[in-house]
Amino acid sequence: MECGRCSLQYTDPLHYDEAAYRRAYSTDAGSEAAYVPSVQWARELSAGGEEAEWLISAAQRRALAILEGELGPGAPVLDVGCGTGWFLVCGRRRGWEMSGLDVGESNVAVLREKGFRCATAEVGAYPAGWPEPRAVTLFEVLEHLPDPLALLGAVRERFPEAPLVLSVPSPRRWTRLGGERDLADWPPNHLTRWTRESLERALRQVGYRDVWTEYPAADGREFAQVGLRGILRTRWEGRRGGEAAALLPEAGALPPLGEAMGRWRWKRRVGEPLAWAFRAVGWSAISMLGVARR
Repeated sequence: MECGRCSLQYTDPLHYDEAAYRRAYSTDAGSEAAYVPSVQWARELSAGGEEAEWLISAAQRRALAILEGELGPGAPVLDVGCGTGWFLVCGRRRGWEMSGLDVGESNVAVLREKGFRCATAEVGAYPAGWPEPRAVTLFEVLEHLPDPLALLGAVRERFPEAPLVLSVPSPRRWTRLGGERDLADWPPNHLTRWTRESLERALRQVGYRDVWTEYPAADGREFAQVGLRGILRTRWEGRRGGEAAALLPEAGALPPLGEAMGRWRWKRRVGEPLAWAFRAVGWSAISMLGVARR
């Protein structure tokens, strides 16, 4: 379905299976666990966390640049929907005091082992004793929720002074190759599809006054993670009517993080010229960025 006022697309019915997302971050064998490799790789991060700079998206790199211009060392930052903490690691490398909230118990436990302040609490139950964040981030979360406005409203109400930096999948992302959407962009994974207009309207509706969005530029690091082979395979399976489960790697097929990083470094060299081509034809990075202030 598509809203005639704001261009937001949404599935009907809107159904969210929180248990499935918890399982996706579990360590149990099975397709869901294999599809979300983050827990394994989070355990394999080096002490300095250099690998996380490759694991974040281009939109998150843009968010880091924005926050670096506003936050000093030691500034508290809260990442809502922190996943397995790539952004937490990058923020800590910049000297910020990082905290995270997420629904997944396994990934939260790993992040705690890494020394991060993390919890499975909701925004409205922000743990007592945690510092008030100077900024809040929310990456790739809204599209999974049946009521994204409720989360945005909770963030706005609980942290009214903190700027919000967030991202959602870009409608102009290079991984679409200008054509059909990939299988991950359908329910039950993605329940909504956002445009700049719909995201800005939602942020203003919950009370933010200073709002802007942008399409971050495609870059070689994102290409290194995904690769054209993965995109073409996804599109081929989608045209054949294949299910998303057919695309998931077998449990245990994930390479060690160091091995993956080795591949990504040479793929980035190949991908940089392609990233320039993507930008030339108007395609963006995978995610669209939004910034909202009081």
